[in-house]
Amino acid sequence: MDYLYPQKISIETINISNVILLPNKLAGDLYMKEFYDKYVDVIVCTADGEYPIDSRLKEKTLTALENDVKINLIVIGDQSLVDRKIATKKLLILDDLIMMDFSTSRLDIMSALELDSYKITSIIKNFCTQGKKLKIGYNLSNVINYKKYDPSKFNSLYTLMSGKDVN
Repeated sequence: MDYLYPQKISIETINISNVILLPNKLAGDLYMKEFYDKYVDVIVCTADGEYPIDSRLKEKTLTALENDVKINLIVIGDQSLVDRKIATKKLLILDDLIMMDFSTSRLDIMSALELDSYKITSIIKNFCTQGKKLKIGYNLSNVINYKKYDPSKFNSLYTLMSGKDVN
């Protein structure tokens, strides 16, 4: 559990662009254990102030959350947002998505994603990289090579993404 111990890092060189906000140390520890190694380009921050571990990084992260409109903020446990000043509008709250998987409602069961740590991390990664894709024009041009995908496997989703007919 090396991540629990402060490392010798240069705080000035850290670019805070992706932050995940969790409710407390317990959630932070679980995130570090189960999710962090799958996508490390995030700063883990907890509402109780336990994360980031390094006090200099914690101060820099909290300042960035209050002032930087370019940060991608992922929230698990939306109670973490109560009484908190957040500058960014790039916000992804995963609570409803996660809770849908545990619902007993028939409608929720039919649309459940059967989330695991890999799927949640994939959602976070895709959210965090959208800005990078836009900067290089990835979303603005048709650079995706649809030839390497089989449209019959994802039918109507293929039409939504490509604008092309499946047939």
